[in-house]
Amino acid sequence: MMQLFLNKKVFLLLALLPFSLSCTKNSIHELPHYTISDEIKEYCFFKEGSFWTYQNDTTLEIDSIKIYATADYSGLDSDQLDYRYDVLEMSFVTDQDHLKKGEISAGDYYNKVDEINDTYRVYFVNGRYLTILSPRYPFGFEHIYGENEGLYTNLNLLPDLQLNGRTYKDIYHTQVIDLKENNNKWEFFVAKNYGLIKWTKKTQTTTESYSLVSSLLLR
Repeated sequence: MMQLFLNKKVFLLLALLPFSLSCTKNSIHELPHYTISDEIKEYCFFKEGSFWTYQNDTTLEIDSIKIYATADYSGLDSDQLDYRYDVLEMSFVTDQDHLKKGEISAGDYYNKVDEINDTYRVYFVNGRYLTILSPRYPFGFEHIYGENEGLYTNLNLLPDLQLNGRTYKDIYHTQVIDLKENNNKWEFFVAKNYGLIKWTKKTQTTTESYSLVSSLLLR
């Protein structure tokens, strides 16, 4: 009799398993699904074979970044599990072997209005990563991304900027205070149709900056 009862319990659990998995699957697909905006792609996304050549503004040392592969996929919010989002990745090879990849990810809206709800991060070979562009936040507002990424601020949107004989239009100027490395201050300049055109890193004793001198960008 006991064996029959146990067999019935096992049968019931097996019968309910597909229903449980189906409910989980359906609930995931019913979550809000955020897609990457065309606006952020104009600033950050480029195809395999694209490259940028930068020059150190002080030493004139050259550093190049090339995209050798791209990928796209969808993820699930890891904090509240309350939305899905799309991701675009660009894998880099660099002269100085310091950057690993760039990643654009869609997300929830900050003000629940029609805005660019995407984030662009760069990943370093040492495991660190920083958000260099997140237009969703108001200018001057300091957003805490956590210890690894620090304090992010959109400083302004420049109508134009001249670098090495070229004029760039519609440039986001952003700042990151690195909480993990002595509050070092990074500043990034990201231009429409060109991506990252300039960055600076200020420590307590030094200032280092690179500016774009040439590029070949595929869309």
